[in-house]
Amino acid sequence: MSFRQGFAEALVVSKRLPKTVTVAVWRKHLNKKYKVFKTVKSTLMVHDEMDECVPGDRVVIKQCRPMSKQKRFTVFDIIKKYKPAEFLQNHPEYLSTRSEGSDVRCCSLFVSSSLSSLTPLFEPIFFT
Repeated sequence: MSFRQGFAEALVVSKRLPKTVTVAVWRKHLNKKYKVFKTVKSTLMVHDEMDECVPGDRVVIKQCRPMSKQKRFTVFDIIKKYKPAEFLQNHPEYLSTRSEGSDVRCCSLFVSSSLSSLTPLFEPIFFT
């Protein structure tokens, strides 16, 4: 996967390994026959040297030499840190109680309107 000048904006999806994060990058792909744009999502393994990214952060990734079998990018900059408390104050519809009698609240990254379709909490990020 190539990006313009080796940079792209991405969303951190998971952090399971030390100094490694998984990010999602959205881009638009043109269908040549029908002249219609289609949104394509790619997930990439990215090297995080400072180990400071958490899921939900918006980052800029930079192309680099291969560091392992799957890692070809590094975190260049963190654009916006994910703050769950601030987000939940602005969007109370994502809070749900587990049962009527308990005070335990949980936050879901997806809102389920029906079992077949899940609406993602984060909007796609496009790079230019």
